[in-house]
Amino acid sequence: MLQLVRRLSNKFHSLYSRSLDESIMENLLSNIVDFALQHNSTYADCRYVKDNYELLEAKNGSPSRLSDSCRSGIGIRVLLDGAWGFASTNDLKRSALEKSLKIAIKIAKVTAENTKTKKELCSEKIYQDTYHTPHKIDPFSINTDEKIIPLVEGTKLLIEQDSRIRNASASLLSRKYFTELVTSEGTHISQTLIQCGASLTGMLMAGPGGMVVRTNENYQAKGFEFLDEFDLYSQAVTTGSDLKILADKAVNAPSGKFNLVLEPSHLGLAIHESVGHPTELDRVLGRETDFAGTSFIQPSFLDENFQYGSEIVNIVHDPTLTPALGAYAYDDGGTKAHRLSVVENGRFSAFQSDRSTAREIGLTSASGNSRAHGHDRLPIDRMANLYFEPNIKYALSSLDELIEEAKSGIYALYSRTHSISPNRSNFQFTTQMGYLIEKGELSKPLKNVVYGSRTLDFWKKCLATTKTVEIFGTPKCGKGNPGQTIWTSHGGSHTLFEDIRIGA
Repeated sequence: MLQLVRRLSNKFHSLYSRSLDESIMENLLSNIVDFALQHNSTYADCRYVKDNYELLEAKNGSPSRLSDSCRSGIGIRVLLDGAWGFASTNDLKRSALEKSLKIAIKIAKVTAENTKTKKELCSEKIYQDTYHTPHKIDPFSINTDEKIIPLVEGTKLLIEQDSRIRNASASLLSRKYFTELVTSEGTHISQTLIQCGASLTGMLMAGPGGMVVRTNENYQAKGFEFLDEFDLYSQAVTTGSDLKILADKAVNAPSGKFNLVLEPSHLGLAIHESVGHPTELDRVLGRETDFAGTSFIQPSFLDENFQYGSEIVNIVHDPTLTPALGAYAYDDGGTKAHRLSVVENGRFSAFQSDRSTAREIGLTSASGNSRAHGHDRLPIDRMANLYFEPNIKYALSSLDELIEEAKSGIYALYSRTHSISPNRSNFQFTTQMGYLIEKGELSKPLKNVVYGSRTLDFWKKCLATTKTVEIFGTPKCGKGNPGQTIWTSHGGSHTLFEDIRIGA
């Protein structure tokens, strides 16, 4: 099996090494942009993307899968007669690019004839810059045999934790994502984003027909050094211990209304679904309706000092935060990444936008959230690093203090499933495990923790947080049609909510 993995990996690295000279690529993109202006476009950009992706998996102590790809191409976007046109190609010859440009222009003209809303762009500075993810070890410089060994040994160790563990699987995900953007305004940006992540899952048979599952995972904007930091061996021991607790000691979570404490990784899911997506401006404007794609938020909320949560709720979007998985220096429209308070002291304070959607509601600048998955996708409004930032002045020092503050309730850990209404106004989440809180201390372990709430009620019931912030990445955020998968990060502190409905 390792020989097969090695052979496929060598083929992959051979593909990875092929690229056009940087100066040739810049001239090629610039020429297409100039050609677009000659055809009466008011704005145009060309974005070259080279996406290198590798997924290694092991199962029950043996290598099980290698999936890799090396995709490259150019996306061409034009703004003509107040409408967008977009086309892409993986053929980098000048003739193919000119053909794609003509398709983009034709799409823009047809769109302009059939829409009343004319697109414009808010202003943005011109940038000439290069960015590279800070990292120690390029994951694609490491031999595949060396990368698969920790996965094999980690799953083997997990199986050894208990004879009832019938399935142990681990994965390592590596990505190098290069973009070169040239715009008709003079911006020229090159970015190389490097990302790594790992996951470990165990399944334990708990009696006839019963099964418990526990997954540990995280993804960051780092190189191969991340795998040592994730430490699959200690994760295997922790996962095995949690599985035995779920199988032998955990009872079903009670139903009713309880105080609820969320740990940072699961808090991240709540942020993603009930703050992240509904504040993406294209959803608010009805431009995006896939994957529960509308929003209960109205553009007027920005001027109304709208109350989103209690006064301690601060939700921050910051693509400059490294090594969080969604880190970048510029979005795919050439807007410089910057920190943004989406909810500040409980009040809604900013949309996640690109230059077009921002201008549509009268904003003078975009938030830097224009992102695309690959050369063949149109950039749309997407979150990146969105997290709960506690007010240190009022936050508690430790989880023990927060549990004591809760007095009674449920401590819920690690995301399992989620369900969200089409406009994101209410939700239901489940966690992998939990603990009952009694007299200010953790007591019985719980399974099947299910809770739900209306979005605004939930955040208004936020009572307290701890000071320490933890950020967790996910490479699985889906949006758009055709679909796009974007890498994001979320998290925050341990957080206490009051009077939350528990139970299906």
